[in-house]
Amino acid sequence: MEVNLSTSAYVWATIMIVGILFTIYQITKAEPDPYEEPKRARNKKGKYVGDDKSTPDINEAWEGGKKPKRGRGRPKGSKNKPKAKKNV
Repeated sequence: MEVNLSTSAYVWATIMIVGILFTIYQITKAEPDPYEEPKRARNKKGKYVGDDKSTPDINEAWEGGKKPKRGRGRPKGSKNKPKAKKNV
């Protein structure tokens, strides 16, 4: 059985080049994550900064000026209920 190495080398080189170009395309096409974890604002000493109540539309306590939304907690109808205390 005779194998033509020159043709198979071109095929493998072409597959490798296409794979590299596809990888580069995917990396450049990727969008940044639209949801970034909100961070608390800090002063020069590293302590948390409070909200200034004189500016109701901006929350200075959080970077970006908006407080993150809180989760709902346990979903309705969840079977994961708090355990009752035992009377001893």
